[in-house]
Amino acid sequence: MLIVSAVMPVKPAFVEAFSIAAKVCAEQTRREAGNISYTICRNSEDSCQFITFEEWENADAEAAHMQSTHLKNFIGEIRTYLGGAPTMRRYKVTGNP
Repeated sequence: MLIVSAVMPVKPAFVEAFSIAAKVCAEQTRREAGNISYTICRNSEDSCQFITFEEWENADAEAAHMQSTHLKNFIGEIRTYLGGAPTMRRYKVTGNP
């Protein structure tokens, strides 16, 4: 299993537009083969910061997601909404307690 997080700083004027676009992207992503979960969160202390938590069956499923039309459309749309570059991290699940 692969866990991916992406922290995205959003300009204050675009928070609502970003939220709508992210919801659409999440709904489409959850239907992708190999997606286990896709959650979008808004920072409770900084309302302009969002983070996604994604669970994928494997790296190939996540790689296919990165090439999906809806993700490319989402990235193109939010480019002007962002207040800085997103920070992505990928984690391999090594075990459960």
